[in-house]
Amino acid sequence: MAGYRIFFMSDDGHIKHKEEFVAEDDQEALKCARTFLLALSQYPSCELWQEKRKVCGEVRREGTFA
Repeated sequence: MAGYRIFFMSDDGHIKHKEEFVAEDDQEALKCARTFLLALSQYPSCELWQEKRKVCGEVRREGTFA
């Protein structure tokens, strides 16, 4: 299990909110990120990090990843 952080972004790309959680691996963490993003509908996207490693640059509500 590893610790992950999700940074929720505003429309202009600024961090507005952060959540921390534990996941088995990156795939599980990505699923969690999608769930958080759907629940927090005021944010259009988020970034997923594991410590200093960026797991995914941008997760958009529509399910796309950058």
